[in-house]
Amino acid sequence: MTTRIRTQRAAAPRIRTATMRRGIAAAIVGTALAASLLAVPAAATADAPQAPLSTGEAASAPAAHDVTVQLFQWPWKSIATECTRVLGPDGYGAVQVSPPQAAVELPGQRYPWWEAYQPVSYSLQSRYGDQQDFSEMVTACHHAGVRVYVDAVLNHMTGQADGGVGSDGSRFGYYDYPGL
Repeated sequence: MTTRIRTQRAAAPRIRTATMRRGIAAAIVGTALAASLLAVPAAATADAPQAPLSTGEAASAPAAHDVTVQLFQWPWKSIATECTRVLGPDGYGAVQVSPPQAAVELPGQRYPWWEAYQPVSYSLQSRYGDQQDFSEMVTACHHAGVRVYVDAVLNHMTGQADGGVGSDGSRFGYYDYPGL
């Protein structure tokens, strides 16, 4: 019993250090991703009316460009098309999209919605498209005057005990995520 406790205690600092490194990497990636994606070209917002500052005014229909639509589980190319053909022309202000990072794929469970919230790496390769598709989607939406809000997962990795292969082709194991 004593040997087992010592072994567990010896392994704990390595797990904490690896977890801390992943957490710091996730925070850096998330901050950079958020900063690059949330910037809207000045031309897209120049004509947008400002909301009234007075709270005493009667409530009315929403001001133009302040409605956000969620397009979770949509491929990046489809969102780009939706931004240019529908959302921008109809005055939507923003679109919220699924997490873009590589995640587990669970075909045996018919690809449940929550698998996108089980990251295996921070590469932008998912079942919704690759990094180029994602970048083109953001550009198309911004050109249409639509902001992009990304539902990013920064505080954990997948907890799949058996490991497997992620949507980007990377192999992972329990607490083992090569490339992080």
